[in-house]
Amino acid sequence: MAKSNNQKGKILYVERLMKETGEDHVATMQDILAFLLEKGIRAERKSIYDDMEVLRSFGMDIRFRRGRPGGYYLAGEEAAAVKEGQQNKQASVFPDKADAAAQTETGIAAEQMDASGWKAGETGTGTWQTDRAVKLLCSGKQALDLAVRYLDGQAQIKEREDGMYQVSARIQEGPDFYGWLTAVGLQVRLIKPRKMIQTYREYLKNLSREYKQIP
Repeated sequence: MAKSNNQKGKILYVERLMKETGEDHVATMQDILAFLLEKGIRAERKSIYDDMEVLRSFGMDIRFRRGRPGGYYLAGEEAAAVKEGQQNKQASVFPDKADAAAQTETGIAAEQMDASGWKAGETGTGTWQTDRAVKLLCSGKQALDLAVRYLDGQAQIKEREDGMYQVSARIQEGPDFYGWLTAVGLQVRLIKPRKMIQTYREYLKNLSREYKQIP
C-alpha cells in the first residue's frame, strides 16, 4: 500500500481516537481505518496493531474487547481522567456514538454511524437492531471456515447438493458485520432477511460515494 503524506502523524491520530473511547463505546478496526482515511492517511491493519503496542509501551491502558462489535478502548484511571476532561466538549470523534451507551438497554441506537459515516436511519430501512437472525450462503469449505470463525462457532450449518453451505445464525447488525461481509466478498453472501439485504446494499452504495470523494 502506498504511503500517504500524513503517515508521520498517524500514531497521534490513533492516540486521539483512543481518548474518545471507553468500555461502553469501543473503536473497531473499521472505525480506526475510516477515521485515519478522513485525515488523509491510508493504513493497514498490521500498522494499527503496531501503533497500539507503541501507545501501550508509553503507558496508555489500551485494551481489546472481543465480541460483536469488538474493538479497542482506553481503560483505567487515564480513561476516567480523559472522560472528565471532555464532559463539556460539544465535538467528538464519535459524534453519533456519544449517547449510544444510554440507548443500549433498548437494543437500538437511533442514529448509530458506521465506519463510512452512514446513518442507518437515512436509508428508510430503520435503525440498527442489535440481534438479527440471518442466513448466509458460503461458496465452499474455506468460505464456511471464515463464517464459522466470525460467528464464534454459534451457527447451524447445512450442506447443499451444489457444494455450497447455508449458515443460519444470530448476529449483531451494524458496521462491524457489514464491514466483515464486504471484506470476504462473494465467498459469503447474505441471503436473508430481505430487509437487511437492502440495508447492506445502501451501506455499499454509501461506501462507494465516500470513496468517489477522495481526491
